[in-house]
Amino acid sequence: MSKSRIGTTSTSRFCGMLVLGTVLLYAISLRAEPAITPAIFDCLGGVDNVQRTRDNLEIVRAYLKRSKDNFGPGRAVAIEAAQEAIAEFERLYGEPRLAPTPGSEKTHSVGAHGHPRMQLALSVLRTLRSDLNTPLCMKNDRLDALRHDIAAAMDGIAQAFAFNPPFSGH
Repeated sequence: MSKSRIGTTSTSRFCGMLVLGTVLLYAISLRAEPAITPAIFDCLGGVDNVQRTRDNLEIVRAYLKRSKDNFGPGRAVAIEAAQEAIAEFERLYGEPRLAPTPGSEKTHSVGAHGHPRMQLALSVLRTLRSDLNTPLCMKNDRLDALRHDIAAAMDGIAQAFAFNPPFSGH
């Protein structure tokens, strides 16, 4: 009788420890830590910079969409390239998707002269290009499509400015 009781106690103790270990592992996994950055983006210098890159892509798209003047086909080219850059970023980042910071898709009043939204979008695109052209990122050819999409958006803005130059009064 005592042998079966000892076996039951040991089994109960083992099961209790197993349950406790599982609960502890689950609790640790719920801690609010940033997501692991895919190695493809290590060259950007960490999770915060990757989030900034995602937000900047969203900002570019928002300002391009909200630019009001007639820019001919260049504006549409720039918007399409910005959307392709976001899609490429998400493809590279993988699962779970990295959502933009809430509010990054909103534009702010930036004035009315000189095509300010297009100018801001171009400025952010230059920052993105610079971030992706660091020596460490240049070694990563898997970022080439993202670099291409950013360059295409910049080219679209250049086309738009050729059609309707800043401060031209159009």
